[in-house]
Amino acid sequence: REYERTVLNALRVRGYWQASVNAAAPLFDEVVATVPVTVRTGPQYRIGMVSFEGAIQLALDVLHGEVGLQEGAFYRPEDIEAARARLQARYRREGFSTASIEAREETRPSEPVVDVVFVVEQGPRQVVKEITVSGLRSVAEDVARRVMRVEIDQGLRTSDWLDARRRLFESGLFRRVDISVEPLEGAADTSSPVALRVVVEEWPALRLRY
Repeated sequence: REYERTVLNALRVRGYWQASVNAAAPLFDEVVATVPVTVRTGPQYRIGMVSFEGAIQLALDVLHGEVGLQEGAFYRPEDIEAARARLQARYRREGFSTASIEAREETRPSEPVVDVVFVVEQGPRQVVKEITVSGLRSVAEDVARRVMRVEIDQGLRTSDWLDARRRLFESGLFRRVDISVEPLEGAADTSSPVALRVVVEEWPALRLRY
């Protein structure tokens, strides 16, 4: 049974998804046992066209680069699922926090080729509508906002607020920075307003003594 599974997995990695492997009862000849194995590979399946439905915000070359599926490559279901997960993660990093992706596989009737269609339900994109900064003492709020480089009415990606937090730290003005994203009322079909709540703790002022 272990041998059957090993051979079957090796075939499926190479696109033989209708393959079967059957090991019959061993034939004994004194101290030698011969195990007859019947292998039926079936057709070798490959990936055909890769397309997207419902994707209207991200560029097509970005989507293809994220899924990483090449036409003509061996068809493996686990590769399709991994591509779907990567695409969904990319949409959520781009600010589509409720995005969901489904992969639809369509086998051509006349040839062993599987076309893959990713159906995108992107939902509304997070848009910054409000920024508050608390914990400031000697540093002006407009200075902190300039360091953050996040503007009102811009789409909010995950990297945007992570970079804003990093820049606040690297400014040398603060020893603690926390940023949270809070949803606001008034969500539309294409956008979801959010507020950035920034809490900082400044470094204590230094005095020169001699």
